[in-house]
Amino acid sequence: MLPLVWVPHSGLPPSASLVRCIFSAADPSHLNFIMSASILRAESNGVAIPEWAKNTAKLADVVKKIAVPTFEPKKGVNIVTDEKASNLSSTSVDDVAVIDDLLAKLQEYAKRLPPGFQMKPIQFEKDDDTNFHMDLIAGLGKYACKKLQYSRG
Repeated sequence: MLPLVWVPHSGLPPSASLVRCIFSAADPSHLNFIMSASILRAESNGVAIPEWAKNTAKLADVVKKIAVPTFEPKKGVNIVTDEKASNLSSTSVDDVAVIDDLLAKLQEYAKRLPPGFQMKPIQFEKDDDTNFHMDLIAGLGKYACKKLQYSRG
């Protein structure tokens, strides 16, 4: 559920401030987020990481060339922000059926992976400044603060 008490500086409800994500290659925090997320994803999927990917200037040159389509929200989709408005109760959900459905979907997705694919889990280590783990977490936090218009003041 979205917080109902807090209103950002814009005066808009929190859900409105989460709609648009505008990336800027000129913003170092955006580049650091893209860098850390890309490196960790590549590492977990066994993809070689080129040295230029760890250089923010070179990374900026690459991401500037990527055309990302403008986000278009789906029409007719409502986000429920009132817990009382939900007609689901914990007793109306069949956990076993939900789990079985998710497992079936995972098995279907697994068939689409390349032969021999094996994801490599990454052991989280907050004290290693070279592994990009805390860079990703800090990037997510900074981006959330910007989107929700928090300030340090």
